[in-house]
Amino acid sequence: ILTVAALSQGGSGFCVTPDLYARLCEQGAHPHATPLEWAGAMRRLVEAERGSRSPPTLAHVYPYSTHHYELRYWLGSVGLQPERDLNVVTVPPPLMVEQLAQGRIDGAWVGSPWPALAASRGVARVLFDKRQFWNGGPEKVFAVARPFAEANPATLAALLRALITAGRWLDDPSNHQQAAGWLQYTVMPHVSAALIEAELKNLRFHSGLAGFPWRSHSRWLLTQMQRWQHLPAGADLDAALASCRPDLYRSVAHTLGENLPVADEKLEGAHDAPYVLAGEAGPLQQPADRIMDGQSFEMA
Repeated sequence: ILTVAALSQGGSGFCVTPDLYARLCEQGAHPHATPLEWAGAMRRLVEAERGSRSPPTLAHVYPYSTHHYELRYWLGSVGLQPERDLNVVTVPPPLMVEQLAQGRIDGAWVGSPWPALAASRGVARVLFDKRQFWNGGPEKVFAVARPFAEANPATLAALLRALITAGRWLDDPSNHQQAAGWLQYTVMPHVSAALIEAELKNLRFHSGLAGFPWRSHSRWLLTQMQRWQHLPAGADLDAALASCRPDLYRSVAHTLGENLPVADEKLEGAHDAPYVLAGEAGPLQQPADRIMDGQSFEMA
C-alpha cells in the first residue's frame, strides 16, 4: 500500500455525555478549558472514582486510526494508561451518536459531523476539536495498492489531479452548500445539510498544504504505535516510511502549477501562529500547528 496524498486536515473532535461533562467540571474543568486542562480533569476524575464506579468508556473509530492515537496521546499527556485506567473501545462513526444516547459509551473521539450531531441532539458536549488539539495534524490519506500504482501510472496521475482539484473546490466557502447537499443526499441522510455545511468550515482540503502527504506525519503515527507497543520497539520505521510517496504527489501537483515544499518532512507542532515554509517557487504560508501540550516532533 502506498500513501500518495492526504485528503484533509481538521474536522474531528472529542465529545462526552452530559453526565461525564458534569463530573469533569466537578474536577475543575470549565466550558472554555483547553484540551490539556480537560485531560487533567479526566485524570482527577479517574483517581477520585477508582474503586467506586466503572471507569469511563471512551470510543474511537478504528484501532489504527489517527483518532485512536490522538485519544491515547491526549490521555498519556497526563499519565493515564488506556488499558489500565479507562475502557477504550472501537465504534463505527455513524453509530457514535446512538451509543452516546444509550449510555453505552461516555465519550467519543470521532470525525465530523458526528460530534456536532451528538451535541445538537443533546446527548453529548463537545470538549474540543482537532484544531485545538493539533491544528495541522494528520487525518485521512488516499492510498493505493503498489501493484496498481506501478501498472497504472496514468490512471493514478488522473486520480491525484482530481483530488487536488476537488480539494481546491472544497476550500471555497461558496461551494460548501452544494457539497453539503451532495453529502447529505448520498451518505448522511439522517444529518441535516445545514449541519454538514457548518462543519465543512472546520476542515482544510487543500490550503496550507493539507493535501501533501508529509512523511513527518507518517513518522509521528509510527512512533505512537511504538509508544503504545503496537509496533516492536526495534521496528525499522524508515522501511515503513518507504510506503509514503510524496514524490508521486509532487509529479502531478507540478503539472497543476502548485508551489510545493522543498522538503518532504517538517518540524511538527512547534508554531503558535502562522509561519512560512520554504517552497520550490517561493515562501509557503502555513497555519499555526501547535500540539496541545506544547511538544514538537521532528523526523529522526
